[in-house]
Amino acid sequence: MALQEKVIRQAKWSKEAQAGLSVALDGCEGLYKYEVNEGISQLYKIGADSWAILRVERDINTDEIILVGCCYQGKKYLDFADYIIDKAKSLKISLIRVHSKRPGIGRWLIKKLKFHVSEVRDDETIYLLKV
Repeated sequence: MALQEKVIRQAKWSKEAQAGLSVALDGCEGLYKYEVNEGISQLYKIGADSWAILRVERDINTDEIILVGCCYQGKKYLDFADYIIDKAKSLKISLIRVHSKRPGIGRWLIKKLKFHVSEVRDDETIYLLKV
């Protein structure tokens, strides 16, 4: 079951958010702080102790709108994934891209949510889902 809208709140960058994403940020605190403060990416607090950063991009080759899961840290990852799939559909976004350095997350994305591997890099794997 997807998380209720009231459990997921858009947030401003803060020390609490940075601490809540400390592992997921993986040294990119400055980049994501800039992107959230400039409105390029959006920060979300999920429940009491989970955080995510998302952004919307347009593919320059296909003109397709893409919802990008930049990072997530906390509990209920699959519930949040269901939420962003529903959100993408409601916004008429047809593609979701998730970057992950964690193979376990990739297995969940593939097995439970039907994402597929788009690209494998030295330090991360990129997963796509057509919605």
